[in-house]
Amino acid sequence: MKESLTIIEELKNNTELLIKTLNGLKFLNNELSNELSNVKKILKEKDDVIIKLKEKYHALEMGKAIVGSNDKNKTKRKIKKMINEIDDCIVQLIS
Repeated sequence: MKESLTIIEELKNNTELLIKTLNGLKFLNNELSNELSNVKKILKEKDDVIIKLKEKYHALEMGKAIVGSNDKNKTKRKIKKMINEIDDCIVQLIS
């Protein structure tokens, strides 16, 4: 009988230990989930910044290509070509 009580007491202690461990793991999991959400948010913000910087860089390259030309006729042709491309895009959007 005494042996059964000892086994039951050990089982109770092990169960309590498991419950404490489970609660600790739940808390840790919640903290890690929050941290992951924050990191994803920061990554999204950084991606947005990269996209904006790439757009600015592309605009600077185009401006440099247009302004960098010493030949006025060549510059005019480039501008006219860009206007025609914009017009084509507008036509495609309308239709």
